[in-house]
Amino acid sequence: MKSSTTRSLSKTINERLRKDNGELTDRELSLSIDISKRYTWESSLVAHLDGLPFQYIGKGDQNTVKTLLAIGRHADDKQIVMVEEPETHLSFAKLRTLLPRITKLCGGKQVIIATHSAYVLNKLGLDGAILLGPTGAATRITDLSDETVSFFKRLPGHDTLRLVLAEGAILVEGSSDELIVQRAYRDKHGKEPLDDGVDVISVGTSHKRFMELAAGLGRRTWAVRDNDGKSAEEMQTSFDGYLVENLITLHHGESPQDERTLEPAIVNANNLPDLNAALGADYGTEEDAIKGMTGSKTESALRIYESATAIEMPGYIKDVC
Repeated sequence: MKSSTTRSLSKTINERLRKDNGELTDRELSLSIDISKRYTWESSLVAHLDGLPFQYIGKGDQNTVKTLLAIGRHADDKQIVMVEEPETHLSFAKLRTLLPRITKLCGGKQVIIATHSAYVLNKLGLDGAILLGPTGAATRITDLSDETVSFFKRLPGHDTLRLVLAEGAILVEGSSDELIVQRAYRDKHGKEPLDDGVDVISVGTSHKRFMELAAGLGRRTWAVRDNDGKSAEEMQTSFDGYLVENLITLHHGESPQDERTLEPAIVNANNLPDLNAALGADYGTEEDAIKGMTGSKTESALRIYESATAIEMPGYIKDVC
């Protein structure tokens, strides 16, 4: 009789789970009865996900289902919903499906989420972030434009959390700039930038978005850009409104002709023998060196970063170190 009652209850629960399954997971969540002799009927109900017993699925899937079930069970009569680190044990793809479900279940509620994930931070909106410092002081970012908030929501791969947590940040265009700046910093200070709390972050050409975020945080930031043939005046004008004296500064090659990008700026700052020694190359002319380095930007920067031979860095790179 008890076993029959359990089966009937299991059937009823599974019918309800099938109805609500889309809000919890893309997989089939169900309950079944363990009929092995080592269990009594009281402990025989076992949750399954796609037919696999719940205790054997990944921790990420377990946490996801538990979180959504808990929200669904309590959110209706609560005005505030608190979730701690929803990213725990989850891959990027799994987290991408979890957040919209939390948002849907918590419609009209005040949702507070504690997170260490840049994806969660971006996707839920930087303008709603509250940053807790080591002293317990809280800071809110309230001055971000709608365009910047939308930008980070649409492109959540940007690691904004690095800027949030750093004591200072050097924003560069790509991996070659990142390597050169780190080598220049090490040559000058005998240690990596992160050892001083300064993070070198590759942001492509999205400097302005990060500079706006840095202004909201009051974070010391150096923006390093190629001038791409523009004069110093043109570069400053293009970043007008994003620069803050002694807080957010712009750095680029001064000469529109000879320092359009990083590679010719490096060649112009060095004699050819020293540069060849650092690159492990045998360029015969400066033009050959510029062509060779430009054709393999990251590889050339990596060789300079790892070389026992120190080179002279362009002036605008020195300025950020």
